[in-house]
Amino acid sequence: MPAPVVMIKRNTDAKISDVIRNGCWSFPDAMDDVTLHAWEFIQRNFVIIDLDKDKIIFKLVKNDMFSIKAAWNFLSPEVHHVSWYALLWKPPVVPRHSFITWLAIHNGLKTRDKLFRWGSVPNPNCVLCNGAVETVKHLFFDCPFSCDVWKRVLLACRINRGPLRLCREVSWFTRNRCGRNIRHRLSRIAFCSSVYCIWQERNRIIFKDITPSQEDVFSKISLVLLCKFQGRVAASNFGGWL
Repeated sequence: MPAPVVMIKRNTDAKISDVIRNGCWSFPDAMDDVTLHAWEFIQRNFVIIDLDKDKIIFKLVKNDMFSIKAAWNFLSPEVHHVSWYALLWKPPVVPRHSFITWLAIHNGLKTRDKLFRWGSVPNPNCVLCNGAVETVKHLFFDCPFSCDVWKRVLLACRINRGPLRLCREVSWFTRNRCGRNIRHRLSRIAFCSSVYCIWQERNRIIFKDITPSQEDVFSKISLVLLCKFQGRVAASNFGGWL
């Protein structure tokens, strides 16, 4: 049944008190069944308390007070943080690096396999190594180019193991590098900056026709860390980056 639209007065000053007489509801004659049902519903469910002043209440919260936050929480679905939330968004962060990493995790980057299917590029091969189809899985870190860069980053972070694929790296860093100490913070920034800088190097090859350079990529990752932490942590923490 559609909600009734009922005009109590023609002006904009209509009040609830206009339909109350001697402490009881006093509605105008209903013009149709819909309005009649509305009057009956109000009479059954709303009690008039003369001693209280009129006030607006918001029944979705305990204190009955309306707020934008309460309305948003009611209208939006409940969202749970993913397990790797802290890896990308726990301070300190470089927002654009975290965003590109977030896209990579969700397979949202416009890699050449997708562009080829859409007819936007003549071939789907990776421009960093030209040895396989470019996918997110390949770029991070199956590609020999990005794999070598990532090996240097792991070594600089004092992580003594070989590179893993992106999904496994996310899992490992989430379990082992989401603390508050400087080693963990450096590692998180290094992870997101590595994904970002590798993606940027790929774009520079495509749009600027440059020759890929692992040294340039690693230097950019190092510069991000030095700029982010310089003067705030001991120089000994940068031993692998200098």
